[in-house]
Order: sequence, then structure tokens, then C-alpha cells
Amino acid sequence: MKEDKLWVCNNIQNKINTDVSTHFGLQSLSKRYSSMMQKDIEITQDNGAFCVKIPLKLKE
Repeated sequence: MKEDKLWVCNNIQNKINTDVSTHFGLQSLSKRYSSMMQKDIEITQDNGAFCVKIPLKLKE
């Protein structure tokens, strides 16, 4: 955890097939999380890594 966010990162691995991704899974995650938590997730890709950063709701 960094910055009160859960980071999920993976190395980018190019696929052999040429099917284009719809990124539906990421869109769905983003919309659902935003709707429930009123916070946005961050999706980044750099230095050979793909990361999704999910803000955490901390106990008060």
C-alpha cells in the first residue's frame, strides 16, 4: 500500500494473438468503484508495468 491506495501491478506481456482488447473489465471496475465509493481508480502503464491504484476507505 502506498498513499492510502491498494496498488496492483503486473509486467506487461504482449500477447501472440492480434485480438484487440475492449478493456471492458477495467471500465466496469472503474464505474462500479466510482459509484460505490465516490472515488476514482487510477490506471497507469509505464516502464514495462501496468498498474491499477485503488483508493482505500480508511476507518474513522
